[in-house]
Amino acid sequence: MTLLSDPLADLQVIFEAQTGTPGNTDALRTGTGVSVAPALEAALGSPDASAAVPSLNARRHEEIPTGALVRFYGMVQDVRDPEFYVGAYDETAPGGETRIRTGKYRDAVDPQPNCTLRPRDDATWQRTPVVCVPVPTQTEWVARVLASADAGAASASAPARADAAAPRKPKRGVEEESVPVVEDMDTDLVAAPKKTRPEKGDVQCEPCDGVAVAVAAAARTASAGATGDPWSRAATGSYLVKLYDQPDDCELRVNDLVEIFGVLELDGEADTSVPVGGACSAPESVLMAAAAEERALRPPPSAQPRLHCIVFRKLPAQHHPLLPPPNTREEQMAAAAAKAQVQAVRPVLLAALTSALGGDALAAEYTLLSCISRVIGRHGEAALGKLHVNISGCPPPAAGAAVSPAAASLRALLGEVLPLCGALPLSIGALNGTTYAPAKDHDANVLRSGALQLPLGATLLLDEAMMAAGKLDERGIANLRALTTLLDTQKVGFDFTYCTVDIGTDATVLSLSCGKSMLPLPCRVALRLEPVAPPAPPELQQPAWLDAARLYIGVAARACPQTNIPEALTGAMQDDFVASRRASPDIGADDFARWLTVTRLLAGSTLDADVSADHYARAKQLEAARCERLKESSVQL
Repeated sequence: MTLLSDPLADLQVIFEAQTGTPGNTDALRTGTGVSVAPALEAALGSPDASAAVPSLNARRHEEIPTGALVRFYGMVQDVRDPEFYVGAYDETAPGGETRIRTGKYRDAVDPQPNCTLRPRDDATWQRTPVVCVPVPTQTEWVARVLASADAGAASASAPARADAAAPRKPKRGVEEESVPVVEDMDTDLVAAPKKTRPEKGDVQCEPCDGVAVAVAAAARTASAGATGDPWSRAATGSYLVKLYDQPDDCELRVNDLVEIFGVLELDGEADTSVPVGGACSAPESVLMAAAAEERALRPPPSAQPRLHCIVFRKLPAQHHPLLPPPNTREEQMAAAAAKAQVQAVRPVLLAALTSALGGDALAAEYTLLSCISRVIGRHGEAALGKLHVNISGCPPPAAGAAVSPAAASLRALLGEVLPLCGALPLSIGALNGTTYAPAKDHDANVLRSGALQLPLGATLLLDEAMMAAGKLDERGIANLRALTTLLDTQKVGFDFTYCTVDIGTDATVLSLSCGKSMLPLPCRVALRLEPVAPPAPPELQQPAWLDAARLYIGVAARACPQTNIPEALTGAMQDDFVASRRASPDIGADDFARWLTVTRLLAGSTLDADVSADHYARAKQLEAARCERLKESSVQL
């Protein structure tokens, strides 16, 4: 089989076998059984098979020939309405011989020399388009892991890159989006020339820098949306993925992480397409105009390449690039290895955080606990288990600086150990200049992303030290409201103009500010800078230690939601809360909830399966020190 090198050739063999089977009318009418997915899943089960498939995360799509099998790791940014397309064509040779060909896994069909293609009106099939983007907030070391996994495939497919530069044959356009197409039966079906890419000055390609890319894209599309430029509707590095034979029990939703194996297509679609339907009551010119208008709204393949999905793997919410899937024997072995090293790794990681925060060990401890916190449940609209932290008292940025010094040092460290970490400067200009919540553009029929559309498990570093005096406009107030909703409920409101749809998320927020945060962050730590900050531990320069720290962070984040509080200890903690409240009436239910959260996170950070009395005592010590500092800082003010 040539499945890994030419999947469309194998598909045609399967299609001819299915349609040639007597009585199998579903194969032609609906496409049932016309798939190479089972064969590809079997092939990918062999060792190193995935690495043999070129990765779009590590290579530019221009280096890969159209029609090749590729893989892509990304996040679902938008889910479109299902669309219909012509699943089968009659290919007629000059001598009159006719052969049936399938239009599955493609938008353009290449006719054989001197042959004509005509779509069949009894083969209208369905697929679902989704937009996938590189994972927002993904850190550079994860990108390097993905690139190294593709190193073998890149060298093995070097001849294919040479082929990619050769002129492509004209192709017959299949349908795209929600407007199926058919040609006049007397017309030779040849696609229009492929659209060329714009000059370098037309489109600015940006590096994948997490939230920064989302903010830049939102600002760009906000200003360009009114011009009707299709290029502005394509997020940087995005792909329009067409899903075929999607199982009912594995539906993709926005913000899902997914690994896709599919056929890459870079060719344009024909300009002669009209909606399917045979005899229609509407005039043909009206239908053609509607189809042309919808095509004009879509980003061209040169801006947003098409990826026809054969197989996809929906990644779990606890996905980590260095860890096996959850609830497997391999994960248990990785957790055991991390547990054996936790006494060596955790203190060094805390020392590194202490150095990044100017020598403040208390702020470092809370930062570590915040990074591994996850949603463990909900009580009404409130999300349980999260520990959002505001570190106040940070030094202001230098004049003209784009980031404050504390945010720069902390972002550099977290970017080395966390798989998902993005930075978002909070200033009057940033809040007024873009949109944080995703919004539906009904005219273009696209969902425009925002800075808060994040994958599960992301850490968002807010740089409030950049804030200066100024006035927030309507958009800035809406952005602050969106941030508040994220903090309170772990939900992001997607703006559909006529209504707002709340989508659940699991993003941790760390805020750095000069004074008290303007956001409702329940855990505030007053930063105490040392005259001379301790140096970063030398282990930071050792790749083996970094891998151990990354593995530890991943295991701890998975362990926290599963940490158990014994029943006997629960009663003792409740009694302690009653006694503490009797001694200090200012202590309330929110304080006790925070004590429980910190206790659970401390147990998770030491990779203990059960919470102990020592964890609770340590949590009380941390909270007492934090509150004492807040009192001191308020007196100094």
